[in-house]
Amino acid sequence: MTGPNAVLTLCLHSLSTIINMRIRSVYPNVPGGNDDLRKRLDRIFSPLDIQSNAAIISTITILWTNTKPISSHSTSSMWMPDCVIPLLLKPDVCKQVIVDKIL
Repeated sequence: MTGPNAVLTLCLHSLSTIINMRIRSVYPNVPGGNDDLRKRLDRIFSPLDIQSNAAIISTITILWTNTKPISSHSTSSMWMPDCVIPLLLKPDVCKQVIVDKIL
């Protein structure tokens, strides 16, 4: 594991450990995409030191995307993400999740 892809993977593992949350990284399966990068980033990164209460560790979800429409990428050029979007629960879903955890 070398290069910028390895650094990005280590950064996500480190961030997960720092914030003590799982990070679900969603890398879309896009025609012309980088399969190696997708294998490394389309997964869940967990904190390195998960306490015994692993069941209550929260998960945040991020989506890798590109600001250009998929149709603008030709098959000769590789699709690469250029930004990350946090995927958030709807407020009513968040309230129910909190209530479920309390009960």
